[in-house]
Amino acid sequence: MRVLITVRRSNATSNPYVDLLEESFGPAVKSSRFTYRRAVFGRYDVLHVQWPEYIFRGSTPVKALVKAVPGFALLLRLWIFGVPVVATVHNLEAHERAGLLERIQVGLLARLTTVNIYLNESELNDMSSGVVVLHGDYPSHTSRPRTRGRNSTQALFFGQVRPYKGVEDLIRAAGEHEGLDLEIAGLALDAAYAESLRRSASGDTSVRLSFGHLGDEELDDLIRAADLVVLPYKKMYNSGAVLLALGNGTPVLIPRSGATSALAQEVGEKWVTLFDSPVSASDIEHAQQAALSIGIDEVPDLSRRDRALVGRLHEKLYRLLLSPGSTRRLRRRRKAVIEAVAADTEFAEHSGLNRGA
Repeated sequence: MRVLITVRRSNATSNPYVDLLEESFGPAVKSSRFTYRRAVFGRYDVLHVQWPEYIFRGSTPVKALVKAVPGFALLLRLWIFGVPVVATVHNLEAHERAGLLERIQVGLLARLTTVNIYLNESELNDMSSGVVVLHGDYPSHTSRPRTRGRNSTQALFFGQVRPYKGVEDLIRAAGEHEGLDLEIAGLALDAAYAESLRRSASGDTSVRLSFGHLGDEELDDLIRAADLVVLPYKKMYNSGAVLLALGNGTPVLIPRSGATSALAQEVGEKWVTLFDSPVSASDIEHAQQAALSIGIDEVPDLSRRDRALVGRLHEKLYRLLLSPGSTRRLRRRRKAVIEAVAADTEFAEHSGLNRGA
């Protein structure tokens, strides 16, 4: 099976999600990365969409117009030849404001999508148009042991520093909480926003700002040295950072949503403390108390997110999309795939939402 994934080749700062997904595939899946030439003229059996806005987005209106030519050509190819399209739903909406051309093309691609893959068990997921394959876990890149026992709690925020993540709320809450040391570590994409955070933290010696890219081992070391990871997002649907923290044995404080509530049930509430945005000093105190009940060598159970299982479920889904009796009529094909998933024991055991009505 030839699968084209709509993400370009990774670099040092890329989200590792697609790299790890490809590593989980068996030999029957031959994946390739996106280029416009390959998307419009190349040979592939399934188009797997990740972050659809970036297929069509241009950094300026002129660049968006130029990209629209191959963008519409791709959409035309998918429509004419009935290429099966599966889309992983990373976000319910783009984090940045989209231009008109981008919105039109993303909307048309959504209409050509056969099946969505949901990475969580949120009540917002439309299970009539998709299946659940939970976000996979992350391998650890460090052998550093977990540490504890300092006089103050070490809290950590990590990841790209962007306005929608509510970092200013965390700095304010940390300033109202005694006995807390906070480190904010990650790449700041907006220089003006980074400067505003520096001003917010000015004069507070308990807050350390470390703006810059972190290597895998360096990041895992930071997480393991923390007593608590705080991700003060305004709202949260999916977050690989949560799973990275939990995989390194560090509990998290994250915003309440259907998806995060399901995660708390999955791994236990001592590992996942929820807050209603914006984060407050009392939320941090509550998470600290929950973390105290965790043994130094304890780790949460993330077995449902095993990478081999994630890869196997993706391969099954691709096969269902390409089954010999599959019709080219999108709604009928989608219905057949959803029914086949509901009848599959492994999909049903992976998530109860896959069992259907």
